Amino acid sequence: MLDLHDILDSEDEEIIEADLKLFKAIKQYRLMDLGEFSVKMIRDRLELQCFFSFFQSFNISAAAPYHNNYHSYCTVNNCYEGAFYEKLTRTETRALIVAALFHDFDHSAGKETDEVNTKVALVGLSNAQHYASSQGLGLTNFELEEATSAIKVTSH
Repeated sequence: MLDLHDILDSEDEEIIEADLKLFKAIKQYRLMDLGEFSVKMIRDRLELQCFFSFFQSFNISAAAPYHNNYHSYCTVNNCYEGAFYEKLTRTETRALIVAALFHDFDHSAGKETDEVNTKVALVGLSNAQHYASSQGLGLTNFELEEATSAIKVTSH
């Protein structure tokens, strides 16, 4: 009998194990328990490396008391889990995850209104889109419109 380990290399096995870990956590409503591991898996699965790289490099509120990188990564995990249960398409999920990541980009930590913070987040998303597009990895027009709309909703 053919053993799966005979046809898979170690990298393939690692990918399958990581996917199973992600899937099991989602099925148990425990994706948050995986923390940054799941964020990296989501990033790679949806091919959003440029957006995450831009976010990590330029988000000035990375260490803010609340609207920080940790908060954004929690939002990414929760939205990915929600997308799974709502059976969103890959395109819809990509838009949602980028919106989740950027919804509080460069947040003022209480110094400005939600309206101002939302406008700043949208500028960050636009700049990230330009960066990702320059690498051939930008969002489609539909994805960008959906991500923009989702971020705008967070200010109400």
